[in-house]
Amino acid sequence: MEFDPTVQIDIIALSKHGLEDFNESVRFVIFRDRLDSYHQAARIINEEYDYCIVQHEFGIFGGADGIFITQIANNLTIPLLTVFHTILQTPSLQQKEIMELLLEKSQA
Repeated sequence: MEFDPTVQIDIIALSKHGLEDFNESVRFVIFRDRLDSYHQAARIINEEYDYCIVQHEFGIFGGADGIFITQIANNLTIPLLTVFHTILQTPSLQQKEIMELLLEKSQA
């Protein structure tokens, strides 16, 4: 399989404090603890991209147990692919619900 040079890959970064200096490949910055930032990201993704890949790790997204990431998953109108970096052996009820929702919304 060869890489298609016409494919555009952009990054939507996650910022905890808003002080990070991101390079030009970062298209948008989600502010970790601002729910509206996740809604804005979903809008931009829907308008400008054909699919979305979420790199999921507990502890990096905002809200209790990282629930804010579900706002992106719930508001996407394009295909979602989720990469789980950690699968918890004994997740809390909310962590389990987050994983289940991401799985339900994902096409791969």
